[in-house]
Amino acid sequence: MTTKRVAMLLLLVLVGCQGQLPGGKAGNSGKSGVETSALRVTTITPERKEIVRRTQQPGQVDAFRRAPLFTKVPGYVERFTRDIGDDVRGPRYDDDEKLIEHGELLAELSIPELDEQIREKDAVVGLKRAEIDQALAKIKVAEAEVKTAKARLEQALAEVDRATHEQEKWDSEYERVVKLAQNRSVNAKVVDETRNDLQAAQAASRDAAAKVEAAKAAIAESEAYVEKAVADKAAADERQRVAEADLAQTRALAEYRRIEAPFDGTISERNLDVGHFVQPAGEAQARPLFVVVQTDVVRVFVDVPEMEATLVDRGDPASIHIQSLAGREFAGEVTRTAWALDSTSASRTLRTEIDVPNPNGALRAGMYAYVTIVLDRRENALTLPVTAIRRLESQASCFSVEESKLVEKPLKLGLSDGTNIEIVSGLGGKENVVQKVTPAMAEGQPAESIPAEKGK
Repeated sequence: MTTKRVAMLLLLVLVGCQGQLPGGKAGNSGKSGVETSALRVTTITPERKEIVRRTQQPGQVDAFRRAPLFTKVPGYVERFTRDIGDDVRGPRYDDDEKLIEHGELLAELSIPELDEQIREKDAVVGLKRAEIDQALAKIKVAEAEVKTAKARLEQALAEVDRATHEQEKWDSEYERVVKLAQNRSVNAKVVDETRNDLQAAQAASRDAAAKVEAAKAAIAESEAYVEKAVADKAAADERQRVAEADLAQTRALAEYRRIEAPFDGTISERNLDVGHFVQPAGEAQARPLFVVVQTDVVRVFVDVPEMEATLVDRGDPASIHIQSLAGREFAGEVTRTAWALDSTSASRTLRTEIDVPNPNGALRAGMYAYVTIVLDRRENALTLPVTAIRRLESQASCFSVEESKLVEKPLKLGLSDGTNIEIVSGLGGKENVVQKVTPAMAEGQPAESIPAEKGK
């Protein structure tokens, strides 16, 4: 190979590795004497626009409320009045949350043994009421005996007074007669007769006092009878309350023969027929008699990934795309979140719920949905495309072309929508920023700015 051909090959290698300057002139490295071409880069100017951060996730439509209905007591299905797909009406309450109307009857059970128990317990309540009446009568009798005993006491006290006066009279008479006998004015016979009369008066006085004590004892006994009668009446009252409570419990159980709608909604399941024997659910797999779902509002469940979970807030706007309804979209907003991430799944997602009005019933439980949630929004933000951002560890920067050289500018970033990113600080807004940064770019590297075409 000739010397001239070797030189030509070396020149081609240099041009292929380092580029070509405009006009076909190679750049000058300044030290090595080898000319290099300037890097041709497409540049853009930071743009002010609205930037919106969204998350798009699959979701599922479910009823706002779902109530599986079971029976509380065993019995036979006597009749049912509603079937699957029927709209039903729930209970109504006044402003004080007091029930004014029961929910619509869905089915009724036949429970003859409960009817017999109600009749039996109703009779027991009647018996307890009779016991109360009897106790009241005993109270009246005992109170009357107290009055009689008090009257006897008054009579006995009056007799004591009379006997006392009589005794005092004969005491005085006896003293007088004794003195007369000492003076031999009366004989011994008069003294003996007077002594006998005095002793009779003393005996009468003692008898009157005994009657007083007997009357007091009779009063105490009668008052004790009154207290006992009152206690018996109180016990009869308690027995009546127990009997009435027992009757009320049985009547409450009898009310469970009526299967009623718990709220306004639609029946989505019916698992009974006339003549079926049904009984309370004894295991988790037991099938409900009915399932009622609320359909005027539905819940859309979405699992938001961990990286976006902290951005989800109540009230965030959302759009729900339903593929099975020819792509129809529904508007809603985030109503509630689980707050905690699901640690049982590998994806670590945040359960998010969106309530969507469904007055026409177009949305049905179980439908698959694609949900877009607006996580954040910035008005008039200074932005760059994400391709213009270089990230090294925690530092972000971009390159601008100034005086035919690359200048690296540290940036503070804000909200990103995946295509563009908010520039919080680091740029003034008039720089010629490299549209697509590459790992080979470096500070001070010669560069030629080629403005990007509008719309690209």
